Amino acid sequence: MQRTIAIALLAAVASVGCSTISSTHYRRDTRTLLGTRKNDIERCYDEVLKTDPSASGKVTVKFTVKKKTGVLKKIKVSKSDAPEALQNCVTENLAGLALAPPYKENGRAKFTYEFAAADNGDD
Repeated sequence: MQRTIAIALLAAVASVGCSTISSTHYRRDTRTLLGTRKNDIERCYDEVLKTDPSASGKVTVKFTVKKKTGVLKKIKVSKSDAPEALQNCVTENLAGLALAPPYKENGRAKFTYEFAAADNGDD
């Protein structure tokens, strides 16, 4: 079964205190960082599809990027219609990530993962 996973920026980064770093760069860097866990999150979705072939939905996460360390903190699902296993998978896989180099101020972000089992047209 073919499946798709997309990560979309749901809302602009709420704040970046350093005036020399644009929010565009911050969004790009954070999105790239989250992309490093794409394969892990895809594996989790594959596991859910084994027990529920129609599993799909969105998982929106909010988190803070700590100043000086770049570590993602306070990672929480803010909205989701996806199975709980996918929600847990996303937050577990984001834990421990850090932007490098870190920014000089805390940042806040909100990202959405979309999960869908693609119709392979075998009707």
